[in-house]
Amino acid sequence: MKNLLPCHLLALFMFLMAPWLHGQSNKVYANSQTSKIMGVCLLCSVQTPQNAVGSNENDYSALRIPIGLAANIEQNLSFPVSSRSKVIVGIGTPNSTLSVQLLQGISVETFNGNTSNNDKTALDHNILRLSSDPHRGTLEFSPTKHFNRIKITLDGGLLDLNDEFRIYYAYLPGLLTECNVIPINPLHYYPFNGNTKDVISGLDLVDTVDNNFQENLVCGKALDSHPVTGNILETDTIQYSFLRTPKTIAFWGRVEESGRIRIEAPTVAITIKSDTVQAHRFPFYDYPDHGLPIPSHPDPLTDPPARAENNTPGQLNHYVITYDFQDPYNPNSEEGILCIYKNGVLSPNDPLEPRYSCVGHVIPIDENGEILFPRIKLYLNRAQIDELLVYNRKLTPEEIRQLACSYEKLASCPSPSSAAPNPDKIYATAETNKAIGICLGCSVQNPQNAVGPDEENYSSLKIPAGVSGKIEQTLIFPAPTTKNFRKIVIGIGTSNLSVQQLKGLTIETFMGNTSNNDQTTIINGMFKTGPHPNRGTIEFVPKKYFDRIKITLNGGEANLQDVIGIYYVYHISSPFTICGNPPLDPLAYYPLDGNINDAISNLNLTHEANSGPKQYSDNMVCGKKIRTENVISELVSPIYPLPSGDYDVTVSFWANIKKDSWTPGMHIDAFGETLTMSSEKIFWGDDYPYPSRHKDTPKGFNHYTLRYQFGKACLYINGKLSFNYIVHPPESKPQCVPVSTASLQNKQLKISLQDTEIDELIIYNRGLSSEEIENLASSYGIPFGSSPYSSSIAGMKAVSTEEKIFITPNPTHGNITLRGNIPFEDSEISISSITGTEVYHSKFTSKTFDLPSNLQGGVYILSVETKDKKVYTCRIILTR
Repeated sequence: MKNLLPCHLLALFMFLMAPWLHGQSNKVYANSQTSKIMGVCLLCSVQTPQNAVGSNENDYSALRIPIGLAANIEQNLSFPVSSRSKVIVGIGTPNSTLSVQLLQGISVETFNGNTSNNDKTALDHNILRLSSDPHRGTLEFSPTKHFNRIKITLDGGLLDLNDEFRIYYAYLPGLLTECNVIPINPLHYYPFNGNTKDVISGLDLVDTVDNNFQENLVCGKALDSHPVTGNILETDTIQYSFLRTPKTIAFWGRVEESGRIRIEAPTVAITIKSDTVQAHRFPFYDYPDHGLPIPSHPDPLTDPPARAENNTPGQLNHYVITYDFQDPYNPNSEEGILCIYKNGVLSPNDPLEPRYSCVGHVIPIDENGEILFPRIKLYLNRAQIDELLVYNRKLTPEEIRQLACSYEKLASCPSPSSAAPNPDKIYATAETNKAIGICLGCSVQNPQNAVGPDEENYSSLKIPAGVSGKIEQTLIFPAPTTKNFRKIVIGIGTSNLSVQQLKGLTIETFMGNTSNNDQTTIINGMFKTGPHPNRGTIEFVPKKYFDRIKITLNGGEANLQDVIGIYYVYHISSPFTICGNPPLDPLAYYPLDGNINDAISNLNLTHEANSGPKQYSDNMVCGKKIRTENVISELVSPIYPLPSGDYDVTVSFWANIKKDSWTPGMHIDAFGETLTMSSEKIFWGDDYPYPSRHKDTPKGFNHYTLRYQFGKACLYINGKLSFNYIVHPPESKPQCVPVSTASLQNKQLKISLQDTEIDELIIYNRGLSSEEIENLASSYGIPFGSSPYSSSIAGMKAVSTEEKIFITPNPTHGNITLRGNIPFEDSEISISSITGTEVYHSKFTSKTFDLPSNLQGGVYILSVETKDKKVYTCRIILTR
């Protein structure tokens, strides 16, 4: 394979095969070192310095300076390439417990050759990462400039370490090319550095004409189109069995006037012209020149294209296409989505579907069920392309931003907050601080670092020992809350963090300048530890609306040997029901526990005065439920605060239709579509009593979800898309019904009940995913089809004997709750990558916890090993 690589990548290939790689393509270890002692220090020493080099992570170099000696020790660790990757250095001591205070005389600095990057940084909470072993940890930092060497310095005048300092290893994670750092583990990589070969998997692109290569486009050479004929390059048929998995395609491109780049990959085609970008499902027919845009009247079997307008002829851009699938032969498949990113940012809305930046994507298959065109094909005309990558997963928005920015070719890069926002996570945007009382030496340093979405920098609150004054820092959110069940999360850090360390800290919420009178100290239930002992969070749910929080450090009660770091403050939705853990942040929640009020936003239902009475009874799904008899009882919602025109909405509830006839027991007029339910049939529309689209009603209490999204209304029963049977011809595949934009102007919910029971009505102002709907149905732990006359919930739960585990929400931004009927007490929790590498392990402490902050977005496997050694697993989809 070596002779297939261009010359300037030969060194890269050789170091990928070198021993110090530790057999992993995503770790590049330091391969040389130098060390020296500066100053008069007869007792200073550097022992076995070469052990800090290479892939052995268990031997070490040992540096020692006796306390109080004004000398320095330096160890320089050099890497075989220049990079902007994160650096990870394994460190430790034989006897001392690692902490920021202990190591405060250590600094790190990066160099490119002999030139310093002027980024010398003292070790702090942002750099030090502790592990379960109190004597070992890592230094982790991300330089802002290219480097190929790091210098670690021990300053004897500042060091508080009466022990040797060990350096076990240093490596760069995720390095692939010599000019950039990209998300690790692509499936195929075409650098176009003098050839069209795939340097990862050998799936080469082959052309029938001689290829032209241009220097210095992005990284080394780039593929330039043939000036007369253009280029058509194609791989062999892709034989791997996971064509139905999500994919990402990324590349740099420049298109001249009247030129184009077209990439055809499994199930998708991408066309870049000088003025537009198009991506769509690969059609059932090919275009003669492989480069024409979709016709004005596309084949009805193809999806409409997503578009990113305003390309400029001759401008170099970075393009990323992500897509997953809806398999038409799999009734339980997720809805496929196809998205375009340009220069690290999601493209503007599709003009054919103005609501959406992404469009639906279905696997195109032939009459034998085989995926059409299972290969990669590249058409190039009056254009250049460089750095083509294919991933066997969907990159997260933050990974896409980092990928585009890492080449340093863009005039400006999108900020992390604009590239991958979590709209439910509301950070503080302003702050004030002050000292109270006589407080000499008290300080709030870098107070602005506690504001905004940067979760790595922090403000420092410090009160000298013995001082009885106070320090306050008030963090202000951009707007008052308008929903209940908003959890405040404070990122906090100090050496050996514990509740005892925080005994002098109080928190209090305000609406404007008015206190909510909820000042409290930190107790065990509020304090959450993370993967590192020196960082954690304070979490609680205020009982009143708020727009700011005041954090007070009381010197007379503090038990600190270090500063307190405030990393960030945000509020986010939290669980709102005591019986289950459905997807968070609904628009409205009606527990129906003795009233018809909304517990989230005060969007209360009303009972129509002329309709029949309703009753409340116990012991069904969660607390009380509404129960009606033979007369019709009607409930009406207010007009919901939903956007004008088209919008997404989801309605879920538990119901038991008891009336034993075709007479409707439940009639729902919701958001432009009507659903009627009798004890025998469920059907859409107003064509009762002879419905053409219907299904049999399941017996007993069952969970129902109505989703209005993409111009369709879909009914899920017990977490699964329901079957609507079409009379002529018979049809048994899951079906949704079309909903017009005009009909969606009815933003109310009207429910008529007769001889029916209903509980746990929830409204979301978004379309829940299929997986969220399935988790929602299962989150209460109630067996479907339960008898409405069971004596207790506990009795119903006993019916279900199959032990299982699942998590909510999923996908997640980091906070998860374990659900299921397995014994969690004394169990072991571990998280592994999809390749099997364990990335987290801990004892079970709580069903709700945050995934480690160092986990990047992607798919992980969570395992729970119970005390009787049974192992249960489930998939986590993490988005950052």
